[in-house]
Amino acid sequence: MSSHLLKASKQTGFTLIEIMVVMVILAVMAALIAGGIQSGGDRNAKLEAQRFIAVVNEVRDEAVISGKNILLSLDETQSSYEFTLQHNQDTTVSESLFEPRLVHKSVSLKWEVFEHFISDQGNARPQVLISSLGEVTPFRARFLGEERDFLVALNEDGELFMESKASGNY
Repeated sequence: MSSHLLKASKQTGFTLIEIMVVMVILAVMAALIAGGIQSGGDRNAKLEAQRFIAVVNEVRDEAVISGKNILLSLDETQSSYEFTLQHNQDTTVSESLFEPRLVHKSVSLKWEVFEHFISDQGNARPQVLISSLGEVTPFRARFLGEERDFLVALNEDGELFMESKASGNY
């Protein structure tokens, strides 16, 4: 009888990571539906900017949960971005977070980092620090479409936002 009571008291539910993954999927699906009125390149740029915001927010949550600092690097020539752990820390975080992400081939990527952070590995490329406290080094990332550009930046409260303007107006 006591083993039956132990099984009955086992807690079940969803982890924060599982909930965040579902939210990212829903955000991408909503963006696909809402973006139907733009040109292909502009729609792809908007989707990439929205995906970028969702992924950075997920990584920020992971940094806080794991207590580890994470670095964000963007490569304009490859139109990609990736995350790495600072100081090569032992990782208990999801390996999928650290896979390089390529943006759609119709989208160009430009970025500007306001406080340069050089990693311990001697990487001279500008990087954004996502701290274990949830703070993010100030930056701007532009996802360039055919007629519209989508700017992703931090507001005064440290939250990511997206702004759209005609190409070349930033």
